[in-house]
Amino acid sequence: MTDLLLIPDIPTVDVVPAQQLRLVTVEIPPTAEVPVRAAKEHPPCHAPCPTCGALVLTGETTTGLLVVGEPNVKSYVPTWLPDTPRPVLHESRGYPVHRCGGR
Repeated sequence: MTDLLLIPDIPTVDVVPAQQLRLVTVEIPPTAEVPVRAAKEHPPCHAPCPTCGALVLTGETTTGLLVVGEPNVKSYVPTWLPDTPRPVLHESRGYPVHRCGGR
């Protein structure tokens, strides 16, 4: 088996002669078109309800069902252990479903 000797195609730094750098500027003509997004804008998911104006969060379930929640309303998860008079409520990260008051 023969040994391979790798030789770079570009010269090393110490071989390149010192050169003066030149700055080049390019002007965009004032009549140039402003670049626009090619993709369609997504609707805002955290926006006011179009019917009642309450701030809502719109999302989709894994089955494709569109759900609107109210992020400004706290919700709780109950844990009711046996032989206790009442459940313990833990603050939830979930949002209750939006009940639109404008309908």
